[in-house]
Amino acid sequence: MEATAAAINTKTDESPADPMIHIIGEKSLHTELLVDFMDKALEINCRFAPKQNLAVAVNQFPDRTHLAFLDYNGSKKSTFQNLPDLNKAHHLSQCHIILYNLDPAHCIEMDALKRGIRGILYTHNPIEFFPRATRAVLNGELWYPRKILTQFINEHDNHSAPAGENCVILTRREREIVQK
Repeated sequence: MEATAAAINTKTDESPADPMIHIIGEKSLHTELLVDFMDKALEINCRFAPKQNLAVAVNQFPDRTHLAFLDYNGSKKSTFQNLPDLNKAHHLSQCHIILYNLDPAHCIEMDALKRGIRGILYTHNPIEFFPRATRAVLNGELWYPRKILTQFINEHDNHSAPAGENCVILTRREREIVQK
């Protein structure tokens, strides 16, 4: 993991291709503290953006890989329908999304995975999960509970999906991890 951290260190030698992290939610002390924590923990450019401005934030820096943490705290399950389907949103092709503050009772994990959301963090996860999830997603991995990934693979392993249907494809390494 040491090499991973060095590979995504952008504070000292920033270039247009360096990743950028967006914390998207309500402007609050909680959000400001999370931005500050992530900025220091990962040494990656981290910014706050209001929920409705995800595309605007991404389009300001089109040559960068973007990672957006969307605050799902207090959202109803129906709110999920308003999230972008990253498999179809070409303007967000350089943006990876992690939902955070997710209530496990909402049961949207499978839908999130199918929409191209790269990870989830529950309300009960410790703050230390944020840098770990960031590193994983920036390295092309998913950040979901193993149970969800196993369920997803089992549902899609039987090749029952119609040809041409958009769905998230797991990498070989992700499949190895899930099968352990």
